[in-house]
Amino acid sequence: MLRQAERLAGPAAWPIVQRIVIEGGGVRDCRARIAEVTTTWRADAIVTDRLRVALDSLGELLGVTAARRSRPPAGPPPDPDRPRPAEDARPAPARPI
Repeated sequence: MLRQAERLAGPAAWPIVQRIVIEGGGVRDCRARIAEVTTTWRADAIVTDRLRVALDSLGELLGVTAARRSRPPAGPPPDPDRPRPAEDARPAPARPI
């Protein structure tokens, strides 16, 4: 099952999944695996995104994916020439004379 998980996660994400999920490490421990950036916050963002994508792909293998919901079709785009209704349709209060 681990070999199948490794194949699903991919070569870029598997070391991150292995370090964080299996070994119990943190995102900081994986910064060195991201050589293409120099700032720590960008490396953390890339590590986190790779972990997110890998875990999403592993969900089906583990049987924890949510059922896909179909979205209703979107309506036509709004006509830019048509005036929009006011957010507050109530009349303005009368001012005293």
